[in-house]
Amino acid sequence: MPTFLLGSYVSLLLIEKNNAPRSTAMIMGVAAMCFALGIVIEIIQPAFGRQTSLIDIVYDLFGVIAGTLLYLLGKRVPSARSWRLVSIIAVITLTLLSYVKPALSYQLLVLRDQRLPILFDFESPFESALWQANAGSYFTVVDAPPEWQGNSTKAGKLSLFYGTYPGIAFSGVAPDWRGYESLSLSIYSPGKQAETLTVRIHDTQHNGKYTDRFNRVLSVEPGLNHFSFNLDEIESSPAARAMQMHTIAGLSIFGQDPAQPHSVYLDNIQLKKKTP
Repeated sequence: MPTFLLGSYVSLLLIEKNNAPRSTAMIMGVAAMCFALGIVIEIIQPAFGRQTSLIDIVYDLFGVIAGTLLYLLGKRVPSARSWRLVSIIAVITLTLLSYVKPALSYQLLVLRDQRLPILFDFESPFESALWQANAGSYFTVVDAPPEWQGNSTKAGKLSLFYGTYPGIAFSGVAPDWRGYESLSLSIYSPGKQAETLTVRIHDTQHNGKYTDRFNRVLSVEPGLNHFSFNLDEIESSPAARAMQMHTIAGLSIFGQDPAQPHSVYLDNIQLKKKTP
C-alpha cells in the first residue's frame, strides 16, 4: 500500500514538473494507470511463485487513492507551507491506512473459521490469501475438469514444473483441529501414469526438522483419488512430542524433483467430525 501511495504521488509531481496541464482528467488518468499497474503486478505474481491476491489489489487501490488525495491537498495551500502540510497529511493518512490491513486480515480469519470443517474447497475468493505456490509451480482456481465426474464446482489446479519441492503451501489454514477425527482431500490426475506427492502438516512449535512434523507420501493414480488421514496419527507424528492440534500452522502438498511437468486438481480439503 505505501508503495502505491508514494508511486501515484510522485508520478503526479513528475508530470506537473514536465509542464503537463494539470487537469482533473490528467490526475484521474495517472491514478488509473497506477492502479492498473498494481493489477498487472498481481496477475503475473504466479510466474514468480506467488499467488494473485484480491486483497493486495484492494490495498493497492487504497494506496493510489491516498497518494492522489495527498497531491490534491498539497496544491490547495501556498507553496511555502505545502511540504509541511503534506507531511502532516501523509503521517495521518498512513496511520489511518495502517488499520485497514489488520481489519481486513481479521475479517479474513473470521470467514475462514466460519467455514469449518471445510478447510479449502476453492469456492470462496478470500481463500486465495491463505495459500502460496512454491517456486517451480503454479496454482490457480479453475472449473473442475469434465472428466472428474460428479464434481461440477471449482477445484485448485496445481501445476508442477521444476525444482526440489514444487507445490502449494496453505500457510493460512484454520489452526484448531480439535474435536475432529480425520483430514480428507480429493486429487484428480489427468495424466496417464501414477505421480508421487507429499502431504506435510506442522504446528506453531515445529522446529524445522523432518522428524518434527507429519509427512505422508501419496501415490496419485490416474483419475480420481481420495485420501484420508487420522488426526491421532498426525498428532503423534513428531518423534519427540505430540503435535498441538489447536495450533496447526501449515498444510503443504508438493512434489519432489518432477521428471517432467504435470498437473493435478485438488478439492474438498476438509476435516471430519469424530463419530459418537
